[in-house]
Amino acid sequence: MMIKLNVILALMLIGSFLVAIALHEWSHAVVASWLGDPTPRSQGRKTLRIPAHIDPLGLLMCLFMAFQTTSYAVALFAGLHPFAGVALGWGKPVRTDPWKLRGGADRGTIMVACAGPLANLIIGIVVALVLRLLTPILDGAGVFQGITVGSIVVTRCLQLLAVFATVNVGLAIFNIIPLPPLDGYKVLYGLLPVQQAKRYANWAERYGMYTVLAIFFLVPFFFGLIGLGAFAWLDKYIVLGAWAILSLISGIDVSALYLY
Repeated sequence: MMIKLNVILALMLIGSFLVAIALHEWSHAVVASWLGDPTPRSQGRKTLRIPAHIDPLGLLMCLFMAFQTTSYAVALFAGLHPFAGVALGWGKPVRTDPWKLRGGADRGTIMVACAGPLANLIIGIVVALVLRLLTPILDGAGVFQGITVGSIVVTRCLQLLAVFATVNVGLAIFNIIPLPPLDGYKVLYGLLPVQQAKRYANWAERYGMYTVLAIFFLVPFFFGLIGLGAFAWLDKYIVLGAWAILSLISGIDVSALYLY
């Protein structure tokens, strides 16, 4: 039995990622500028234009996750999950000059690095609050009773809000990983003593991105060969964490909106 590809959901995931990553990188640029570094503005990064923030490999990861689909047989063998709950990836890193940041190079770098994930987290929480407000109003108005054009449109709009919130919170969690090009790397680098930071940077700058890709794709594949693939999909735990946070805030089961 094959699991059909949910094209609408995939397109929602991709669109949500593009908007979320633009807001993420724009937040880095805004905080860097606020701290006195003109570099992001001079490089055209203090903008909400999506193309200015796209990294080809990060976008490719997002597209793969959004469109991944498989059969139950393969899922049982390799531990693949049948639909993508979140589209993860990264944008083009915002370059800064640490020595121009107010508050010191390390502190300034950490503040700039935290800006992106915090922006995504705040946006996800705000959207969850909107869902909390809208759902009982629409339910009380009988919008969800019966299958009508209006009910389908409203349901899809709520689904899009749920997906957008999940992608934003998922990106915030994803960026905790202390490997480049993710923001957790810059936070850890700023917290480590100088010598340890240099040693870590020498390794991470060379292998960090490949390690991230291996964790999300190669590790689950090899675990699947020994029947443990279901436990190795890190993005599954990220989306479950995002759903738990958003469901708590919105008062509804956010994951249920993915099933339409």
